[in-house]
Amino acid sequence: ATIYNGRAYFYAYQTGTSNTELWSSDGTVQGTQRIVAFPNSNPLQHLRVVANRLVFVVGNTLYVSNGTSVGTMAVGNVGGSTIATNRRVASNNLFYYVMSPSGSDQVLATLELTTGVPVLYPTVTLTGLSAVGDMATLGTTNRVLFTTSISGTNSLRISDGTARGTFEVA
Repeated sequence: ATIYNGRAYFYAYQTGTSNTELWSSDGTVQGTQRIVAFPNSNPLQHLRVVANRLVFVVGNTLYVSNGTSVGTMAVGNVGGSTIATNRRVASNNLFYYVMSPSGSDQVLATLELTTGVPVLYPTVTLTGLSAVGDMATLGTTNRVLFTTSISGTNSLRISDGTARGTFEVA
């Protein structure tokens, strides 16, 4: 469960269907409610709070929510990729994650939540990378550090979420 605005948010499966549902609870039977159902979907993953909103993935789609059904919206497709737990991190109003589409390249994606409408940055393809390791934010600078591996050679990279602002530092 993820705590957001004093409530616990979690996902469940609807019995007899392949629906995944986002639920909310204040810890009482009366205060437990379904927020939204995702028909014929994969499990809800990576539920976390970023910039006072819930961010999560269902199937191949990235969602943002204010904790209500009306305030839950799809903001982008993760392209059939997986997002490993150690390859996603939040920094202030940005949510960074690395996708692993088919092939050897890794893709850095950034979701900005500074305004009312979420903005998904153009992805940054990390060409030739066979692996991206743990990610960490760099203080309050809205930058992310992450380790990479190309043919067994490890390096440290930094990014502000743009192609121009992503480079090797060591």
